[in-house]
Amino acid sequence: MIALLRLVSLRHLSRQKIRWSMTTLGIVLGVAALVATNILNATTLSSFERTINTAVGKATLQVRGGSGGFPEQTVAQVRQTAGVKQSAPVVQALTLLADDSTSTLVIFGIDPRLDRAVRDYQLVEGDLLGSSGDDVVLSVDWARRHDVRIGDSLRLITAQGPQSFAVRGLIADIGAARINGGDVAVLDWRTAQRSFALDGKLTQIDLVTENGADIDAVSRELDALLGPGYTVERPIGRKAQVEAMLTSFQTLLSVTGMLVLFVGIFVIYNTVSTSVVQRRREIGMLRSLGVTRAQIAGLFTLEAAGMGLVGSLVGYGVGVLLARAMAQTVAQTVSVMYVKLDMSALDLPLSSLIVALIVGIGSSAAAALVPSLSAARVSPLEAMRQQAWLPRPSRSSRVTLGLGLIILALTAGLAVFQLVVGGQSTMLYLWAFTLLLGLVLLMPAFIRIISPSLRYPLTWLLGTSGRLAADNLAKTPARTAVTTAALAIGLALMIAETGYFESFKGSLLDWMDQSITADLIVSAMPPSPTSMDLHLPVDTADRLRQTDGVADFYGLRIFSLPHQGKDIAITAIDIPGFREHARMVWAAGDSTALDRMVDQDALLISEPLAHHLNLGIGGQLTLDTPYGGEVPFTVAGIVVEYGSDQGSAYMDRSTYRRLWRDDRVDIYDAFVKPGYTSAEVKQSIVKGFGSELGLIVQTNQEFRGVLRGMVDQVSGLTYGMQLIALIVALLGIANTLFVAVLDRTREIGTLRALGATRSQLSWLIVIEAALIGLIGSLMGIAAGIVDSVLLVIGSVATAGWTIHYSFPLASILSALVLALLVALAAGYYPSRRAAAINVVEAMSYE
Repeated sequence: MIALLRLVSLRHLSRQKIRWSMTTLGIVLGVAALVATNILNATTLSSFERTINTAVGKATLQVRGGSGGFPEQTVAQVRQTAGVKQSAPVVQALTLLADDSTSTLVIFGIDPRLDRAVRDYQLVEGDLLGSSGDDVVLSVDWARRHDVRIGDSLRLITAQGPQSFAVRGLIADIGAARINGGDVAVLDWRTAQRSFALDGKLTQIDLVTENGADIDAVSRELDALLGPGYTVERPIGRKAQVEAMLTSFQTLLSVTGMLVLFVGIFVIYNTVSTSVVQRRREIGMLRSLGVTRAQIAGLFTLEAAGMGLVGSLVGYGVGVLLARAMAQTVAQTVSVMYVKLDMSALDLPLSSLIVALIVGIGSSAAAALVPSLSAARVSPLEAMRQQAWLPRPSRSSRVTLGLGLIILALTAGLAVFQLVVGGQSTMLYLWAFTLLLGLVLLMPAFIRIISPSLRYPLTWLLGTSGRLAADNLAKTPARTAVTTAALAIGLALMIAETGYFESFKGSLLDWMDQSITADLIVSAMPPSPTSMDLHLPVDTADRLRQTDGVADFYGLRIFSLPHQGKDIAITAIDIPGFREHARMVWAAGDSTALDRMVDQDALLISEPLAHHLNLGIGGQLTLDTPYGGEVPFTVAGIVVEYGSDQGSAYMDRSTYRRLWRDDRVDIYDAFVKPGYTSAEVKQSIVKGFGSELGLIVQTNQEFRGVLRGMVDQVSGLTYGMQLIALIVALLGIANTLFVAVLDRTREIGTLRALGATRSQLSWLIVIEAALIGLIGSLMGIAAGIVDSVLLVIGSVATAGWTIHYSFPLASILSALVLALLVALAAGYYPSRRAAAINVVEAMSYE
């Protein structure tokens, strides 16, 4: 076999460098997409794990409370628990630079004497806090990025407004310096309490257990001691929460990468199939010389596997580069939607290389298996005969048609199953995959049906070139089908994802138009989907009342609360003011539910939360509160809301103050008096006290624009993968047409001898390319529309959201134009090659 590879395969490869290079490039891009998604998924989780491991230091357990913190006296209770060796109080908050509202810092308030026993603070310069209460220690990386030095004054937004802190020290990029991706400011815990309205409260206690102590037993004892409202867990336990939040995000990237590779496999299949046809006389000669059927099959399979090996190795390198290019975008998206991560250092697991090799080599060999076996079945006499290899109907085509219909029926069954009994989000992608697989299997039959109907219109429009182009499609439906399917999959992927995102985005924007009614939104930080950790100064309400043009306002407090292993987004609202101005979009119930919430343990829940917990109006949701214990809340209504796929709940802020003992406000929704404009009142607030306190004041339109940008940032991540899929499809079309030119060399020579001009031959290949683009786009558009509908329906069934389907007309028109451009671009070089063929050489070509 080695001798055959050296004497036969390498010689053939040397004569067809361009075609095999294009084929290998298809595998390179497919493997690169898969490797990049694998690396990005691994890096997001390992980044968070590294952050936790370095930030907690020697801590084996953490005690965390609710949004409003918990009494600092809890430290004394914890220290007396058997098995606890050391404990360190922590006060965490979020702040912004007073002069730059885009630069966030996590405040990490510590007791320097106790915290050194838990965490390492490797000072690069200065001291770890001093006697002054207004000292701050920064990570050296953050300080360098912002040109801050020892002794500088750092102005931060606090609950009292902008406050200056003296930079006392710079710490190396380990331990606490890893919190929030290094964007952290270490303060004395008393200073943090005073500055961020947490007097007498903590947000976290880090514990070091005794050597040999049963950590789980200590955790259970602390749970029993502290009761509801507290969470006691191993620090790494938070990784599971983040992993759960990122599941759908990571699945989307992985499935997109798999579909890109799926397209690349078809390119391999087509190349090997056409190579078998083109080398039929060579196969006959080898069989005549005693080469066995198994050796013929193995030869072609090993050729494809060799391409897969090269494509895998190169694809791995390209995948690493692609992951590096996408890492910052992914980090920004994850940071906006979930948690702040530093992905500057990629995690390169050995599994990524192993997967690249297995997938690249395995998929290439598998794609070559069918044509290789086909080559092995031909007898030496048949292989030597030119006409024996002309396309003819086979039993396999009927089997393929039947299998395609069965798979499409299976897709419909999966859809009905999930709609009836529910399921996981991964089922949505299984639908998409089975639909596309069915499309591929039905493509040859579709081309056989449509090619004859194209013959007469093309003859009428384009003359002889049009008729020949239609006839050529009908001659090799299997070869053309694979190429057309590759293009169709790329387009279907683009339309399906665009249709889903546009439907979600349209539903979100409609909800925003109905529910966000405030003329002005006043906050201390930009909006976040899950929490607002930087709170407004305590005198903001008084100053708003004194501002000309402000007719009314109400406050909101937004935070997340653990419940059954997941975080629920909770919004506490001043219901009396909210009831007068705002509007809820009701999925169940009506505005009378707001009356039942005032000073009562009743709340509204979002559709996803109702779906996940199987709750309806009148049901009960028990929440852990730090000062009220376990409180059963009655569900007064269910609302449409898109802030969290895990679920959200709304309660009256008076109830929140009673049970959490927290009077802080994150947002004020304000309304202007008649005769004033939002822009005028905004300026009055900014000039009057907003600039002084470092507040963010946005008009209704500006606020919705920010939210719209967050949605666009998430949906934009997949567009790069879609582009790669279309590039692979372009390579497939170019490869198919290039092979068609070589395979029809003698036919082209005959046409030239009969008087066909070079431009007519070139035009013939271009028309074939356009037909492939047209057929691929029609099938891809049809599959993409169905897939987008399935994704919307499945998302509703899985998450419980109300999503109104939005027909992706713009995406469809773009896909149609893009498909034709891709096809024409792919046909350019083969058309030039056909036009350049010498008549005499072509007539003697075998």
